[in-house]
Amino acid sequence: EAAAPAVIELAGGGRVLVFGFALGTSGVPASWAAGAYKPGINLLADVSARSLAQIARSVQAIRQPGDLAVASIH
Repeated sequence: EAAAPAVIELAGGGRVLVFGFALGTSGVPASWAAGAYKPGINLLADVSARSLAQIARSVQAIRQPGDLAVASIH
């Protein structure tokens, strides 16, 4: 659930998808990361091409035509 975006339906069609990510370099401890059976935050391993690909996969998995995707990275 930590990877799921907040979804705001727009009156004229489409949606705003707000994805939240966090980084350890922002002071977020690794212990806050969500796990398979543990609630938590959507923690990225680092700032890298691999993390960017993870963000892109998250957006592409749910985005539909007319949607606006926002990635909030803390």
